[in-house]
Amino acid sequence: MHVISSLTSRVLFNLTLALLPATIIIALNIWYEYRTEKQLVQDEVRSTVNALASEHIETIGEIELMLKELSYFSELQDPSSKAYNKLISDSLKLNANLINIGVLMANGDLFSKPLPVKEFEKFIQTHAESKVEVEFEPRFM
Repeated sequence: MHVISSLTSRVLFNLTLALLPATIIIALNIWYEYRTEKQLVQDEVRSTVNALASEHIETIGEIELMLKELSYFSELQDPSSKAYNKLISDSLKLNANLINIGVLMANGDLFSKPLPVKEFEKFIQTHAESKVEVEFEPRFM
């Protein structure tokens, strides 16, 4: 007595048995390619993030050095003087990553020269590709 009696059923059963290994191999190949591509994308993202982080760390270091150097100027003691405004303006021209500099006064007040809206818009347009927000905590040096 045969388990599968009709010819159509036998052909479908044999076809299924013949195609099952190929189907498994194709599925495993797709899974392997997916994992490989996913790893490549992760490696690329990791590399890009590391490059951006290094660039930002370097920029922050340059700004920190510039601010330390500025702290030695006596012109920063009197924010209402023309020498103060000239020093701040000249310093901003030296570093394209800065848009404004605030000075912490001895009494704890933060003095910052107001920035014209056009200069702010220009800065935002030239730095629009950078989506990273950087916050600086006040530190005493």
